[in-house]
Formats: sequence, structure tokens, C-alpha cells
Amino acid sequence: MDYNIGEEEGILEKAKAALAPVKPYLIYIVAALVVIVAAYYFFFLAPKPGSVIVTVSELDGGALDSAQVYFTDASGKSVGTTQLTTAGGTAVFDGLPTQTQMFISVEAGSGYNIASTPVLLTEGANTIIVQVERKNGIEITATDIPQSFASACRDRFYLEVTNFGDDPFSAELVSEGDTDFSRYFAVQGSSRVIGPNESANFSVFAELPDTSGSDSGVALSGAIRVKGTTKKVEIGGSVGKPLQLETSESEISYTPGSDKARRITVRNTGTVTLENFATRLVLDGNLQSACGSDGKSCFNIEVLGDSKNGRNAIAPGDKNYILLRITPPSLPDTESYFGSLQITGTCLNSPGISIPITVNLKTNQ
Repeated sequence: MDYNIGEEEGILEKAKAALAPVKPYLIYIVAALVVIVAAYYFFFLAPKPGSVIVTVSELDGGALDSAQVYFTDASGKSVGTTQLTTAGGTAVFDGLPTQTQMFISVEAGSGYNIASTPVLLTEGANTIIVQVERKNGIEITATDIPQSFASACRDRFYLEVTNFGDDPFSAELVSEGDTDFSRYFAVQGSSRVIGPNESANFSVFAELPDTSGSDSGVALSGAIRVKGTTKKVEIGGSVGKPLQLETSESEISYTPGSDKARRITVRNTGTVTLENFATRLVLDGNLQSACGSDGKSCFNIEVLGDSKNGRNAIAPGDKNYILLRITPPSLPDTESYFGSLQITGTCLNSPGISIPITVNLKTNQ
């Protein structure tokens, strides 16, 4: 094949001539594309500035005004301006970067700890709630924190609160967790003023659900916290089946007006020592209305003695007896139900037991 260089040069010259009218407009086409890409990034890809409403309050308390609120980046450099909270405890920020890890800090004065927490703002409006803690030297401890619980447990454990600060502190305990935890663990006693380097004991009463008919049991998780502080004791565990316990009788019958004493034998058929052996009387609704929640306006219950001489413990395979005298009310013959006698034992950590003995008031026994 013959190759003609002259013909090739002619083709190039024709191409240049064809593109000559277009060349002046190329710069405008490129510029337009750049604008379109930049606009698309700005409107669809680039993070938008965020606005934030910050509410500051005291832990377990009301709103705090005149608190300094500011944002910093991961290196500690200030982002935006510092705002002071209003009388309602709020501060408003605009134009803050979004989708970037930052930290919000609050300084509420010399009586409070500085609160700092990481935040990641989103586009548009954001709401942040910050709670600050009063400065204190409070510590809360427990000798034996419950890790396992028994079904139908009714027991208590104790927590010690110590003030290592220089000023008196009014301490009050609160339970926090899921709905079940807050219902099953109740702190007894009101707030107490604890002086510097002093301690106070608080009792926590546990009344757990009866899971004896369930194979899966119930898991509990929560904490007991010193109100106004972040100091707390974590409590968690599963509610398992109780120890085995049997009594010599499951029903006691009395003739109205009788003060006869009754001996009840209790045997521990489990493998763990049953501690804190005790009894309590549970009334039905009608008797509570007539005699009060403890029934003392109608009758008396007396523990006259037991075979362990007050040691209140039953070893595995061992037995104990309680000598009781119940002075029941003089009720009409139609009122035969008295209530139930609960035999209880330690059910925290070494799960114990609570079994009812029906107590009837019947005539002609």
C-alpha cells in the first residue's frame, strides 16, 4: 500500500480548520462544568452548618443559668463562641460544623465539676442536654454486692456512704435501672447529713418476683446511686429458684379468742445454709382495711423462742422450730380467713426462700 504524506497533512489541516470556530468557547464549557460540580457538592455532598440548643441542669436538680457552654475540636481548639445559659438553663449556637467529632464542655461555677462529653452534630437543629455534678468527696461502697437472687426474695442489704469532702453533705440514695429494677429494689430511709470524714449506712430492701414456675428466670440490671452525684453501686444478676425448705404443716387453724401457742418445725432440705431466718405476717385485703397493714390493731404475733437460740440459721439437712403465739381478733363465724405466715431467709447472693403458711381463723376446731 502506498503512503502519501501530503494527503495526511491535508487531513490535519482540514481538522484544524473545522475546530477553529469552537476553540474560543472551550474555556466557557469547562468553567460551566466546574460550577455545576461545585454546586452539586455544596447542595448535596458538603456538610451543612448545624444549630444547637443546649440545656444545662444540675444532676437530679433544676436548670442552671450563667453557665459557660463551649465547643472544641478533637485537638482542643475552640469551635464557635462561648455562650452563657439563660434563666431557663439554655444556650443557642448556630453555624457549627456537622459530621465532625467535637466536644461540648460546661462550666457552671466553682461549686460544680466541669462537664465534658463528645458530640457529633447533624445537619439542621440539634438538642443537647448536659447535667453537671456538684463537687463532692462522696463514695458509696457495699460489703457484699448481690450477684444472684432467689425467686420471691424479700430481704435487704446495706450500703455505706462516706464523705471525704471538707463540707457536710446531705446524702440520699436512689435506685435507677429498668422499670423492674426500680420496683424491686427500694432504698429505705430519708436523706442524711454526713459530716466530713463521716459515714452513714443505708438499707436497700429487695422484693423480687416469683419465678418458680419459669425455667428462664428474670435478669435484673441497675444501680443504687447517691442523689446529686454520679457515685453508684452497680447491681445485676438473675433471679433463680430458691433453696428448698419444708415445714411441718402448711396450715394453722385457730379458734377466735384463743392464745394457744403453736410450734412449727422448719427443715432446710437444700445444700446452702439458710441465714437470717425470720417470720412475717401477710394479711388479706379485708383484714388490712379492718386492722391496718400490720394488723396490730386487731391481734398480736409473738415469737416465743426457737431451737437455735436466736442464731437464725439453718444448715443443710438441719431443722429449726419456731414457737409462735398469735392472738387473733374475735371475728364473726363467716370471717374465717386470717392471712398467711411467711417464713423467710437470706435470698441475696446465697439464694434463700420465702414460703407461706396459711393461717385460718375457724371455729369448732
